[in-house]
Amino acid sequence: MLAKFRFGAKNVRIRGLLPPKLAQHSGRSGLHCVARHPSHITRYDPELWKKLPRLNDMAAAEDAAALVERYLKGEGFEAAPPESIDTEQQLPLKLARSVQISPTAFVFVLSYPPELDAEFNCHVFSHFLLHGSHSAPVLEGKWNGAAQPATEGNRVARKYTPVFVDRERREAHFVIRIYRPSAQFPDGGRLTRYLESLKPQDPILLNPWTSRYALVQDGVLGTTEGNLDFRTLNIVAGGTGITPYVRFLIRNTSTRVNLLFCNKTLREILLKPLFDELQRRGPLAVRYLVTSEDPAVADAYTPSSDEDIAFGKLSREFVEDFFERENSLLLCCGPAGMNLKARQIASDLGLRAAP
Repeated sequence: MLAKFRFGAKNVRIRGLLPPKLAQHSGRSGLHCVARHPSHITRYDPELWKKLPRLNDMAAAEDAAALVERYLKGEGFEAAPPESIDTEQQLPLKLARSVQISPTAFVFVLSYPPELDAEFNCHVFSHFLLHGSHSAPVLEGKWNGAAQPATEGNRVARKYTPVFVDRERREAHFVIRIYRPSAQFPDGGRLTRYLESLKPQDPILLNPWTSRYALVQDGVLGTTEGNLDFRTLNIVAGGTGITPYVRFLIRNTSTRVNLLFCNKTLREILLKPLFDELQRRGPLAVRYLVTSEDPAVADAYTPSSDEDIAFGKLSREFVEDFFERENSLLLCCGPAGMNLKARQIASDLGLRAAP
C-alpha cells in the first residue's frame, strides 16, 4: 500500500514505516509503503559506496563502508565542554586521506601530532576553523559574480565540525561538500576547491573555535542563552548540516532523538548506512526528506522495510506527526532558508527551539 500526503504545493508519497500517529489512522501499526523497484536504483549498502570514485584516485584511502563500520564502534571517550577556548591557537595538521561518500561530499581525515592530544580530546559539539586559499576568480574583483573586497586577498577560512575523532590513530574526520564551478557559480567554493586539491600529507592549519552548543549532561544542552533541559531532541538537518550532530548521535544511548534529514537527491544522503544502523540500535528515529529528486527516480524507488523516506519540500504536514512536543527541544542546521522554514514550523506547532 502506498500512503499519499500533501506536502506544500504537491502530493508527496511517504515511503517506509508510517509514524505511530499516521499508523493509527490507517488501522495498522507500522504500515509499510512500497513501490516498484527498477534495476538501476541501488540500495545504500556498502557495495554502492565502494563503487564511488575516490578523490584524487587515492587507492589506499578507506572506503565509505569502512568508515561507517569504524564510526559504529564509537570514539571510546567523552569530554566535557571547556571553560574557555583560545581561538588564536594554531593547530598544524596533515591530510591523511579523503573518502568520497556522495557525488559531491567527502570525509577529509586529518592527522594530528601527539602534542595536540588535548585539543582533540574535545566535546561532541566542538568546532574548528579550517584555513586555506582560493584560486583567482573568473572575473577580477568578483567571486561568483559578487564584489570581492580588495583587502580580502586569497586567504579563506571556514568553520567545520568533526564527525568523528579517532584518538587511537590521532585523526579527526570532517564531512565537507565540494562546491565545484558551475554555470550559476563560475568560481565554485572558496575553501572547498582548495581542500579538493590537497594530496596526502599536505599540511592544513586549524584553530579551535567557539561552538553554539555544549552537552552539559544527558538531557541538558548548554546554549548561548543558558542551559535547556529536554527529554527528546527534534533535529532538522540539511545536507552537511548534519555534521554538528553526528558525534552526539554515535554516543547517544539514552535520549530519544527524532532526526529529519533533508537532502536534494537519494545519492546525496550523507552517511545513510550509519544513521540506518543507529536507528536499528535505538533510541534514534530517522525520516529522510529528498527535496529535488528526478520524478522518475522518486516514483520508482522502493524503500526497505524499515526506511521512512519522503519526496518533497519541508512543510508543517511532514513534521507534525514525526516530532515530539512534550519536553522536547528543536535543533536545526542547514541552508538559511531551510533553517528559517524549520523554525517557523516549530513556532506554528508550539515546539521549543534552541537559540
